Amino acid sequence: MTLSVLNRFSVRSILSVAAAFLLACFVGVGMATWQFRADDIEDSTIQVRNLAIVLSGQLERSIEAIDITLLDLMEFIALAGVRDQRGLADLVTGDRFQNLLRERVERLPQAYGASVYGADGRNLVTTFPDIKWVIDVSDRDYFRELKSDAARGLYISQPLTNRMTGVSNIAFARRITDAAGAFAGVVLITVTVDYFETIYAPIKSLSDMRLTLVRRDGTVMLRYPDLANATTGAMIPASSPWYVLVAKGGGEFRSPGYFDGVARWFSVRPLQTYPLVLNVGVSEREMLARWYRRAVAIAVGAALLLSAATVLLSAVLGQFQRLRRSERKLRDKSRALAVSNIRFDSALNNISQGLCMFDVDERIVVSNARFAEIYGLSPDEAAPGTSLVAIFDSRIRNGTHAGEPPRNYFSDLAASPSEVQLLPDGRAIHIRCQRMADGGWMTTHEDITDRHRSETQIAYMARHDLLTGLFNRAAFSEKIEEAAARQRRFGETFTVLLLDLDRFKQVNDTLGHLAGDLLLKQTAERLKAALRETDVLARFGGDEFAIIQIGADNQLEAATAFSDRLLACLAAPYDLGGQEVTVSVSIGIALAPEHGVEADKLIRNADLAMYRVKGEGRNGYSVYDDGLMEVADARQRLDSELRHAIANGEFELHYQAIVDAHTRRVCGAEALVRWRHPRRGLVPPLEFIPFAEESDLIDQIGQWVLRRACIEAAAWPDDTVVAVNLSPAQFRRANPVAMIRQALADSGLPARRLEIEITENVFLTGAEDNIAIVRQMKELGVSISLDDFGTGYSSLSYLTTFPFDTVKIDRSFTMNMTKRADCAAVIASVITLTRCLGVATIAEGVENHAQLELLRGAGVDFCQGYLFGRPAPAADLDFSRPAVMKQAGAAA
Repeated sequence: MTLSVLNRFSVRSILSVAAAFLLACFVGVGMATWQFRADDIEDSTIQVRNLAIVLSGQLERSIEAIDITLLDLMEFIALAGVRDQRGLADLVTGDRFQNLLRERVERLPQAYGASVYGADGRNLVTTFPDIKWVIDVSDRDYFRELKSDAARGLYISQPLTNRMTGVSNIAFARRITDAAGAFAGVVLITVTVDYFETIYAPIKSLSDMRLTLVRRDGTVMLRYPDLANATTGAMIPASSPWYVLVAKGGGEFRSPGYFDGVARWFSVRPLQTYPLVLNVGVSEREMLARWYRRAVAIAVGAALLLSAATVLLSAVLGQFQRLRRSERKLRDKSRALAVSNIRFDSALNNISQGLCMFDVDERIVVSNARFAEIYGLSPDEAAPGTSLVAIFDSRIRNGTHAGEPPRNYFSDLAASPSEVQLLPDGRAIHIRCQRMADGGWMTTHEDITDRHRSETQIAYMARHDLLTGLFNRAAFSEKIEEAAARQRRFGETFTVLLLDLDRFKQVNDTLGHLAGDLLLKQTAERLKAALRETDVLARFGGDEFAIIQIGADNQLEAATAFSDRLLACLAAPYDLGGQEVTVSVSIGIALAPEHGVEADKLIRNADLAMYRVKGEGRNGYSVYDDGLMEVADARQRLDSELRHAIANGEFELHYQAIVDAHTRRVCGAEALVRWRHPRRGLVPPLEFIPFAEESDLIDQIGQWVLRRACIEAAAWPDDTVVAVNLSPAQFRRANPVAMIRQALADSGLPARRLEIEITENVFLTGAEDNIAIVRQMKELGVSISLDDFGTGYSSLSYLTTFPFDTVKIDRSFTMNMTKRADCAAVIASVITLTRCLGVATIAEGVENHAQLELLRGAGVDFCQGYLFGRPAPAADLDFSRPAVMKQAGAAA
């Protein structure tokens, strides 16, 4: 074979190997670069999602605080029974309301101000000082929507300019109605647009973040940091996947830039209670900024490597092709190669990540200055040829590595090619490792300390209660699952205790929310002091705490003893800023695995046991048993059946005659509700009215009874009356005056023929307000009867505080008056007292002639009881002749 043939063969081989090597390098660099891009997008999406979760929760709590304040103000106005604009103006301009308004607004750090506007849109009262001129907001969107009753509940306006102060703000408004239910005006609290800049200031540290507050219909309310952007009021295009994510409850999507043309990735988080959606997004350009820089650096490095390879290849080829070229040309080529190496070193040392390449023997092939800077190494300590063990020895000496050098460093990294390592000085280093074709390793090292701290803080906020620093409900449930896993594996028992502070709301209402927060913090400290290291403590929100008690020889005995200690430690007085307060606690106990091992089940069972303590007087503890679940199921069935009965008209009225004690003439009747159950038949009120009073169902049942009784009584003789009972619960939740007025209007029954029966329990809570309500009833022209007099507190002050028309003597005295002299004496005293006050008396429970004669002799005015017949439908009442008397046994 000639020399020329040999030379041609060698050149082809070199070209083939060089081409394969360069292709492999380009593919590897391309794959790594693309993987960097995917990782950057994923990291940024997680960051945006976590930030959106935290900010949306903060926004919802802020709006909820405003809404609660508005409801408090509306409740104050509703209890006053405003009838017209003058009444509203007199009420809200009074010192009491203005003090309440200022006090409520001062509790809200986010509130800019609060105002009340009348039905004509003119301001009646405001917290802004020195506003003496008339402000008309009748053209505002919130005023028009609330006036037309198109908006239900809380209405949140678009950003608008405050006509009192000229400041751009958002109005949170609710509708005010007068006693007749007509529109009377608007009460609102404004929040400056600048406040949102304060709330969302944390995103300033995150580059090119955008936050958008949007209504659920897609209307943009504001954008941050572009608060004055012209897109306010614009609609998100109907084709956007945003609407699908809102319907699903949240998610992430890529926006092409509907308003500013900048492509962004957004995390969508709808608020749970209010019709708003929070979008937190970061531009795709910012997400990939680091990748762009890295890709450019890699491209530069690849180009330099290609240049160097090309020069080297040219030199080799030159050697084969030009063996007789002069030494001068070889020096020129060597000089060009040196220049290329200098350029490569320059590029390598100017990238932001630390880079270090190791050979198959775990010795440095090449590294840049950033690698040495990150780990505090000198140039000699990071020089080519330095072993991995020597590098870790240097790091141990300078404090950037703790412990012994790892024995299988690259093997461990191969199992997780990308990981974050925390250095002893607190820095977080993101390390990526990739095996090379020759068996060596390429590693990159990036300092992500700031980002890691932000992510750690966000993760902490997602699992902890911000007020007390305790675990929240989600984290507590995870701890239960961990304890359940140990129980399944090792048989280790554990107990869940649910604690609820008794009458905590009174502390908030009387001393303010700051005092309430201080009480919760001190309670948390006392509970932590009472726990062992293995126990877990959490706060669920409000005044609820939860504890996991781990392991005990006698689980039940340990749980009850622990509960006794908790009762004792929480019973000591609290010092709330100079105000001494004492509270008790109700504790529910659920044992695992006896009462379950799933988190939801154990929490539910402990909650049922805790509410049994509440029902039995509070300040104690109770252990869950199956009977509690049966009671809860029975109550749930009763609630469902009652709601079905209301919707399907299963109630009916029976009437018990009210008889003149001397003439036996039927003067009227008391309306008594019965439930015609489809399976149980006729159900008496004692089996469902107490439950209805605990829930919100008594309002609907009571309204139906009143309206039906008035309609049926309208057909009776004009000199008869119908008596209807009002529950104390209706005074707390309903508007009884408006309900009576409406029933009279619908039935046409004269007000003088309606008698409202109330018990003294109405005056035990909210006495001043309830007396005012009863006086409003009296002003309608109806009669007021004090029912069950002689039981309970029976305070004589009630008879002097309010001029009742009738007092009803409780049946317990009537039924025993022939057997016990003290009962007869009580009846005689009541009749004498009421006669002096000009109040009529009705004796309930008259069942025989002897009782009737004694009552007549005592001077009673009217009687009710089985002696005159059992309660019956309206069609069975006979007002045309005296009541037929029969013994109670015959009536039965």
